[in-house]
Amino acid sequence: MKRISIFLAALLSIGIQIGTARAQFTQAESTIISAAQPAIDKLLQTLPRGTTLSPTQVFVDDIGKAHVRVAQFFKNIPVFEGDAVIHIDTRTYRVIGTTNATLPFALTNVTPSVSSQHASDVARTHFAQAPGLNSRQDLSILVKNGVASLTWKVRNEGHVAEGHVDKVAFVSAGSAQVLRAWDDLQTSNVAGTGAGMYMPSGGSAITVDKTAATTFYLRNAGSPTYFTCDMRNGRSSCYYVTGSSASFGTGSISTSGPTAAADAEFGAETTLSYYKTKFGRNGIDNANLSTYSRVHYSRGYENAFWSDSCSCMTYGDGASTFYPLVSIDVAGHEMSHGVTSRTAKLTYSGESGGLNEATSDIFGTMVEYYANGSFDVPDYKIGEMIMRSNWVSGTNRTSFQPTKALRYMYNPALDGASQNCWYSGVGSIDVHYSSGIANHFYYLLAEGSAPASPLPPSPTCNSSTVTGIGRAKAEQIWYRALTVYMTASTSYSGARAATISAATDLYGATSTEVNTVAASWAAVSVN
Repeated sequence: MKRISIFLAALLSIGIQIGTARAQFTQAESTIISAAQPAIDKLLQTLPRGTTLSPTQVFVDDIGKAHVRVAQFFKNIPVFEGDAVIHIDTRTYRVIGTTNATLPFALTNVTPSVSSQHASDVARTHFAQAPGLNSRQDLSILVKNGVASLTWKVRNEGHVAEGHVDKVAFVSAGSAQVLRAWDDLQTSNVAGTGAGMYMPSGGSAITVDKTAATTFYLRNAGSPTYFTCDMRNGRSSCYYVTGSSASFGTGSISTSGPTAAADAEFGAETTLSYYKTKFGRNGIDNANLSTYSRVHYSRGYENAFWSDSCSCMTYGDGASTFYPLVSIDVAGHEMSHGVTSRTAKLTYSGESGGLNEATSDIFGTMVEYYANGSFDVPDYKIGEMIMRSNWVSGTNRTSFQPTKALRYMYNPALDGASQNCWYSGVGSIDVHYSSGIANHFYYLLAEGSAPASPLPPSPTCNSSTVTGIGRAKAEQIWYRALTVYMTASTSYSGARAATISAATDLYGATSTEVNTVAASWAAVSVN
């Protein structure tokens, strides 16, 4: 994906008033916004008086199509999940399609009678949270089952005894009732060497930064910049990882010191390289956003998570179930949450939440294949390296047996909770389990239902046989669907439409690839 300012020559920055914010666009971007205006005007005709549609992002992709993402406002208040994407042919500057999630509704009163502080307290009580968390409250219009409500969107985030929390609730600004809520914690330049616990034996090349004759930092000072820091089992301060040589880590399982940091740095470097090599993406946001990894978070913390507030990954050391959660697929998973938050912005609940999680599983797995480790051999299992039970004789690498995993993309139901097949109501279960449907789809699309050994067979929900198109094509289709066609509220039926559109763009409407996309969705009961 190329920024339009790179793809076209004009670079003159101008300001365009959009809703309650003022965004800066280049002259070339403004030309594309103008081309999208007829489609924006047409959408506005279906929406209530007082609605505006404000451009938030303009980009041109590698096949020469331009796209304008717009957000919906009603009387200058954002409408949750009211986004849309206008698609432009840059040869003719003609609108060629719209991915529409804008919401028609009836609402007159936009003056809150409930205070923002009261809404914050209601949300805290709803989640049974202790006082002292950071709380942000913003007016938002929530449309639920066709009924619009003025709400306070409350995000309560911070550190508690159990670890990091990040909760979102929509509290009615009239009745103080919680109308929708979910857990938004998105979990699962000197040449140096990292001997991480999960890397190939003998260590892997990483980039380190030398600032003095005998001081080396586990960081990359290039573009984008990224580094790894050590929280030393705390939950606030994080310290640079330094050494007297360019080699970091011992190669053995460790819940302290630089070994986990070396794995995290390797994961960040490999993930950023994957996105650049495969899609031309420059960092998490495609604009060289700086990021960092935090290791040794808290004590006995059995999780890892991405946080938009710091644009960073955080890894616990595990306790009874996991060793430090810094394997390559977990790193790719967490960083891909950042990519999703800067493209489709898939809401982390309901079916869109399952698609959000699946996107991270998909790209985490593709990053693992890109790394192509000799010890962490690529597969379609998520998190098998961090499972303590797979290390049958302590931390001896020769006794590692990857029999169990967090999730299994080829047969999601193997974990006892994930879903292989879509059904009405699947959006009400945990997003880590509803993600199984998209994970299953992706495996069938890439590898098929009966791939060659050593890949396992994959059962289909309609007893069909699917022949895969290969990982190289499958990852391009999913990436394009995510960045071009999906919006915050995309459901599984929407994901089917998005991937078919993406495959059509890349390979043609009558191609084998399009037919296989359709067949793979049918095989997981999305028709």
